[in-house]
Formats: sequence, C-alpha cells, structure tokens
Amino acid sequence: MHLYVPDDQLRGAFARIHDCDARRMDLPETTFADMPALSGPLSALAKAAMAQDLLMADAFLADLVARLGTREIMLRGGLPAHLLRQIDDWIEAHLDQPIRLDDIAQAIGLSPYHLHRMFRATRGMPLHGWITNYRIARAKSLLAGPMPVVDIAFACGFSRQSHFARVFKAHTTCTPGTYRRLQTM
Repeated sequence: MHLYVPDDQLRGAFARIHDCDARRMDLPETTFADMPALSGPLSALAKAAMAQDLLMADAFLADLVARLGTREIMLRGGLPAHLLRQIDDWIEAHLDQPIRLDDIAQAIGLSPYHLHRMFRATRGMPLHGWITNYRIARAKSLLAGPMPVVDIAFACGFSRQSHFARVFKAHTTCTPGTYRRLQTM
C-alpha cells in the first residue's frame, strides 16, 4: 500500500500532534518489517478509507502521525513555543473573521515577513494552511450538529458557502453535506 500525504500537511499534523517544531519529524524510508507499529494504523486507515468512514480515517491518520518519531537536531530560527501558543489562541478567538498576517504579527509583536518565514520553518506549512486546517476542524465539529451549512461556513470564517464547500472538499474529499451524511451512517 502506498500512502501519499502532502509534505506540508504531514509536517503540520506532526507539529500539532507532537507540539514541537516540524523540523524534528523523523520519517525514514521503511517497511512494515522495520516498523511493525505502523502496520496497524496503516491497515486501519486503508479500511476506513475504503469504507468511506472519514471520521475513522482522520483518527487513524492522527494515530499514524503520532507514531512517527522525533529526532534531536540543533534548530536555528523558528518560533518559540510560547509564541506558537499565542498564535493558536489568537486564531481560535478570531476564526469566524477574516484573518490577516498583519493582524497576527501585530498581536505577537513580530513583522509580518518574519512571522511568515519563521512560522513556515517551525510548523512545516504556511500560516494560511494552518488557519485553513483550524477552519476545517471547526467545520467538522459543527457538521455533527444541526446548524445549517451556510451558517457553518460563516462561523468558520468563509465569506461564501461555495468557497467553504470547495475548500472543505479539497481537504476531506467530500462536500460538507456528504460529510454530515456519512457521520450519521
């Protein structure tokens, strides 16, 4: 089985799950014989994907990323943990609004250019992608309830339902309505 996860998404998930710099991710080329701990989550992920159980697939992907090792390396640059927590808290508080790089940079006292470069180095993905992942995660949780999809789009900071649907489908391979139906099955 081959599993392809875009590099920035894998590094972003690693940074979020391990709460560490994405540059510490250790991903050697390996087989199940070398790392049998990966075979369980990979097999379960494949079964969940084939059954179109998106929630279970998300869970098994998170479990797989959690099993990836970290490596000790001397890091230069990047953002310290306390600033990353401030950024995440600011994003959570303003997720229903348009978020600009300048606003976050001002909130933590950095220049927008420096924040952009150092965030990408530390989290392994651009800030825009990180914010989009937050928006999609909030949308998934709201789709479990009765809130109309158009209201969910606005609550997650999307300007239009069509934009929300397009971004959601790009991240989950299904529309918000389909995702909601699959949760109730």
